[in-house]
Amino acid sequence: MRKLFVLSAFLATAISAFVVFQTMQAIQYDYPLGTDDSFELLVSESTVPKDQLIDGLIQAVDERGGCLVKPSTSAGTYGSRRDLIYFSSIQPSSSSPVIGSDGSISWLTPGMGGKLLSARTMGDSPLAGTYMLKSDQPLHEALDQWANENGVTITWYGQKPLRDEVLSIVVSGGMIIPWLSTQLLVLTLAMTWIILRLHTRAIQLLGGITSAQIHRETLGILARLLAIGGTLGIALSGILVTVVLGPANVLLVLPPTAILCLLSFACLLVLIYLLSVIVGTGMESLRLRRPVVGKILPLCRTISAVALILSMQTIPPAISLAQRAWKSYTQSSIARCFGDTIAVSLNNFDYLDTEEGAQETQRVMHDLSQKGCIVTSLVIDSEIEISNDVRGGYSQFVIVDPSYLHLIGITLPTESGESVLTEVSFDSLPSATKDFLQGVLSVWMEGEMTFKETFSFYEYHGDGFIALGQNASYNSAFTTCKNPLVIVMNVPVDKMSMTGFVMPLISTGNIMFTDPESTKEAFAASPVYPYIASFDRVADVTLTTGQDLLANALLYLAITSISLLSICACALQCASSWAIAHEEEVFLAHTAGIGYRSIYAPRMRSDLAFSIMPLVIGAGICIFVSPYSTPLVVMLGAIIVETCFALFSMLTYTIACRKTFTAHILRKG
Repeated sequence: MRKLFVLSAFLATAISAFVVFQTMQAIQYDYPLGTDDSFELLVSESTVPKDQLIDGLIQAVDERGGCLVKPSTSAGTYGSRRDLIYFSSIQPSSSSPVIGSDGSISWLTPGMGGKLLSARTMGDSPLAGTYMLKSDQPLHEALDQWANENGVTITWYGQKPLRDEVLSIVVSGGMIIPWLSTQLLVLTLAMTWIILRLHTRAIQLLGGITSAQIHRETLGILARLLAIGGTLGIALSGILVTVVLGPANVLLVLPPTAILCLLSFACLLVLIYLLSVIVGTGMESLRLRRPVVGKILPLCRTISAVALILSMQTIPPAISLAQRAWKSYTQSSIARCFGDTIAVSLNNFDYLDTEEGAQETQRVMHDLSQKGCIVTSLVIDSEIEISNDVRGGYSQFVIVDPSYLHLIGITLPTESGESVLTEVSFDSLPSATKDFLQGVLSVWMEGEMTFKETFSFYEYHGDGFIALGQNASYNSAFTTCKNPLVIVMNVPVDKMSMTGFVMPLISTGNIMFTDPESTKEAFAASPVYPYIASFDRVADVTLTTGQDLLANALLYLAITSISLLSICACALQCASSWAIAHEEEVFLAHTAGIGYRSIYAPRMRSDLAFSIMPLVIGAGICIFVSPYSTPLVVMLGAIIVETCFALFSMLTYTIACRKTFTAHILRKG
C-alpha cells in the first residue's frame, strides 16, 4: 500500500507538472512576451504600401512604449518553426518564451523553434493576421488612429488578465479534471491506508499511545510518502523538460510546478488529518469484530464514480475537437501545397484601370503565364450571392485553372483515368444555372474564343474540394466544397479580361504566383510596380492558425490520456482492495483449480453495473455544460469510457488476484 501511495503522489506531481506545462504553453501561443491583449488586422482595403504601414506601426509603438508582436510561419517549416515579428525599434526581451542572445526562440512545444524578427525584415509574411500587445490605452488609441488614417481594419479581442487566462485554460481546457482525479486518488489511498491500519491503531491506543500521537504519526508517515513521490515526480519532470525542450525551459516550468505541488499537498495533508480524526483509532471495530476492509470497498466505488463522471467531461469534447483538428489539418495540408506561393496586393487602380495600365498588366501576366507560375482559384459564391435554384443542386461554383488543380494534386480526366473530376456538358445544366454562368463568365472573357472553348465544366467526386474564397490571402478563406461545379479555364489567365477578371482577382489574392522571385522581378521591371502595396505568402495565416489548433489537439489528446489513466488507477484501487478483503477466498478458490477470471467475475460484473449511473450523470452534465459536445459524441464517449473501464478492470483484477495468491503462499502481509 505504501508503494501504491508513493506512486499516486508521483502521478499527482507529474500531472501537476503537465498542467503547468500546458498552461504556460497555451499562454506562450496566445500571449507571448508578456502581452495580454490582441486584435485582428485586415489590410485588403488599404491602398498604402506595406513598408509604409509597417513604419506607422513601429512609430506608434516607439512613441508610446509597449510590445506589439505577430506570429508567423511558412509551409516549409510549418511543424518545426514559429517566428515572432516585433514592431518596435528595440528588440523586446522576455522569459516566456525563452529568447536567446541571437534572437532564437525556445517554445514550450517539442521540436518547435523560431526567431524573433524585426518587422522591417518580415519579407513576404503578410501584414494581415492576429497581433498581440501589452495592453495600454494610449497605444490602443494610437493604433485605432493609425488604422483610420491608412484604411485598414482593426478588430479588438479585448484585454485578458493573466489570472483569467490561466483559469480559462485550466478549467475550460479540461486540465482541471484529470488533476482533480489524481488528487482524489491520493486522498482515497490515504483513507484506505488509514482504514487498513485501524487494528494496529487500536492496539497502539491500548498500549498507552494517545489518539493525538496516533494521528500525528499517521500524518508524518503519509507526509514522508508524499514527499518521496513528489520529489520523484518533479525530478522526472525536470529531466523530461531538459531532454525534450532544453535546459533553458527547466527554470520556466519547475518553479511553478513545485509551488502547485506544495499547495496541493498541504491541502491534502489537512484533509488527511481530518479524515484520520473522523475514522478514529479503531477501537469500535476491534470491539465489534467488524471486518476492517469492509469500509474500503464503498469508498473505492465512490472514487471510481467520480473518476468516471470527470472522464465524461473530457473525452466527448476531445472527440469533437479531434474532428475540428482533422479539418484544420486538411486545410493546413492543402496550405503546405502552396509552399511559398505569394499574392500581389494592389493599392491604386487609377492607373491600372487605364488602357496603358491594363496593357502593362497583361504583358506581365503573359510573361509569368509562359513561365507557368500563375494559379487561379475562386469560389464564385464568396463574391456573388447565389440562390439555391441557380446552384442547381451544386454546393458551390468554383473557377480554377489547370495549374491550380495540379497544385492541389488533382488531375483532369484527359490526363488520368483515375480523376475525381467528371466532365459535364454545359447544355445539360439546369436552365437557371446556365443563364447565371453565361452572364457572369461572359463578362470575365476577352478575345475571340467562344464561351465553350474558354471554359469546361466538371463535377467533383471526392472528400472535399479545397478552393479559395474572396480575399483568401488576407483572411485565410480556404473553403472545403462538398459537391461543387468546377469550372476550368482552358485559356491562360492573360487571355481573360484584365479589368473585369484579372486585376480584381489579383487584388483579392485569388490569382497567385508560385515563383516569388520571378514574380517580383517581372513586376519590378514594369510601370505597374509603384502601384503594388505588398507581396504576401498565401498560406501564412492558415498555417499559423493550424499550429494553434494542432497545439490544442495535442493538449486534449494528453488530457484524454490522463483521464483514461485515472480510470485505470481507480480500477486498480478497486481490484487491490477487493483482493485484500477476500484474500482467503481467492487463495482457496484458486487452490481448488478455479481460474482468476471466474473468481473475480461476479465482483467485476457488479462494478460494471455500478458504473452505468456515473456514466449517465457525466453524460448529462457534458451535454448541458460543454459547448463542444453533441448527444451522438457523448454517446460515443460513454462507450469508450465504459469499454476502457471494463478492460482496465479485467486486467487489474487478474493482477491483484495473482499478487494476493502469491503473497498468501509466501506469507507476505
